[in-house]
Amino acid sequence: MKTIKYILVTFVLMATLFSACTKEDKKISSENKEVTLVTTLAPSPGISTKTVMNETSDGTISTRWEVGDKIWVKYINTSDAEVKAQATVIAVDGSGNATISVTMTDPKNASTITFGFPYNYWNDEKDLKTGQIGTLNDIKDNYAASSGTGTLTVSSGVATLPTGVTMTPSVCIWKLSFTDGSDDITSSVTKLSVRLISGATEKYVITPTSQSEIYVAISGSATPTAVRITAKTASGVYMKEANSVTLASGNFYRTSSLALARVYYFSVSSSKYVLFAPGNLQYLGNADGSGSWRFAEHQYDFLGDGPSSGTNYQGNVTVAGFTKYNESGDKDVVRDVFGWGTSGYNDKYPYMTSTNSDSYYRESMVGEGANYDWGVYHSASGSSPDKITNGGGYSWRLWTSEEMSYLLNRSNLVYTSPTYRGLTKKLYCFATLRGVTTNDIKGLVIFPDGWIGDAMRNIVYEKPSGGSYENNVFDADDWTLLEGLGCIFLPAAHVRDGNSFSASYLNEGHYWTSTSIPYGSSEKRGGCLEFWSGSMLFSATNDRLRKFGQSVRLIREIEID
Repeated sequence: MKTIKYILVTFVLMATLFSACTKEDKKISSENKEVTLVTTLAPSPGISTKTVMNETSDGTISTRWEVGDKIWVKYINTSDAEVKAQATVIAVDGSGNATISVTMTDPKNASTITFGFPYNYWNDEKDLKTGQIGTLNDIKDNYAASSGTGTLTVSSGVATLPTGVTMTPSVCIWKLSFTDGSDDITSSVTKLSVRLISGATEKYVITPTSQSEIYVAISGSATPTAVRITAKTASGVYMKEANSVTLASGNFYRTSSLALARVYYFSVSSSKYVLFAPGNLQYLGNADGSGSWRFAEHQYDFLGDGPSSGTNYQGNVTVAGFTKYNESGDKDVVRDVFGWGTSGYNDKYPYMTSTNSDSYYRESMVGEGANYDWGVYHSASGSSPDKITNGGGYSWRLWTSEEMSYLLNRSNLVYTSPTYRGLTKKLYCFATLRGVTTNDIKGLVIFPDGWIGDAMRNIVYEKPSGGSYENNVFDADDWTLLEGLGCIFLPAAHVRDGNSFSASYLNEGHYWTSTSIPYGSSEKRGGCLEFWSGSMLFSATNDRLRKFGQSVRLIREIEID
């Protein structure tokens, strides 16, 4: 093995990453113990030379190489082993050409030599700008290849790479700042997760610690098609989930400000977090058996049993153009209580009212049975052609019984009087909403993670002995405040027993989970949440016969790392 002690390469540095390729395999002659490697690399059209990301007070961003910049070099030696080395810029001329110095041991030929910037991306280090940039995953393996042919020729101690090599960048870098819609929260970010997506490719960038300037980088020169950002600050969690990106166009270094919304989330396990759908699921049926799905306009909306002359719970909404009569098996009605697994998949239709539980799907609505889950089947990514019309581009699903039980067993230290915060309570309460519609709406309020109740300090939590929906009466202003702080309301939307609404279920809330629960020797029932008059059943094994028509409130998972 021979060591090339000092090699000078002079070229125009104009991209994030670059490599040199040849078609011939020619080893460096053993007679040449020290050589100078020289080449000029032609930039792709419109690509600017760039390393330093300094921004002056007038907003000008410098795009220049500087002495001391590090560049990685990877090559195959004459023993066919991969070797990595670090090159350093030792001079920059007025035209932007940079001279780099690197020591290599027996490089095999030009086709094995690859150069790249930034150096730390190859080495998976953390500093792109003064040591404050997080580790960039899966970037260093996506360098764009260079084009060019020729051999690594050595003559009179000078090694020359082939000419005509064109470089294409494969890393874009953005300087980001964040607002919550009004105030800049960039400097208060303590943990940031950024997912920049281009087509089917998703790249992860994480920046640790608080800083006033945040830089992120992704593979590929095009502006990404979507961005998912979660920022944690001392005051909470902020998130942006968008199908389009407002980042400035361009191929290398850009600056942009993104508005993040405060997010109130719910943990359903020690490591899983969800958001709730904005209302209960509704099905608007047509006479031919087709229909559309949507979420109710408000969290407290429910349809009730239909006939205006009936004595049962009537609900608080109607839908123009549709009959509201859930007791019937008619196809052309609007309904919001459903038998087990009646998503429409495999002939289990939402208008089924059979009194025989064996007419319904039996197994769990996860795994192979996932399409019986209304959310999975009708999500934007689901296999049904009938999507939830106001479901956005999200993947919805039912909660499992275990998740439901975990959620309702969460607790926190909360205010129990205007001045006293000293009792640990489970994060739910029974309530009546008064004044949001013509009739009072009874139901269950679920509070988000981290709730302490400082904005409303007289809430009666949980289900105290002898308690009822009247423990907490919230007027329209109260509910506007609570909903704005992330609270969920599940209305006591009644329950259909087979094909009829029974007065015995008046003012009860019944919500399906996706868990199938064995009962007895062979029967399987559906897991569910039930609540009425201050009582609640929410264990992971609580069940109901599949014939019952119950409410459906969907969830979607989020990541808050």
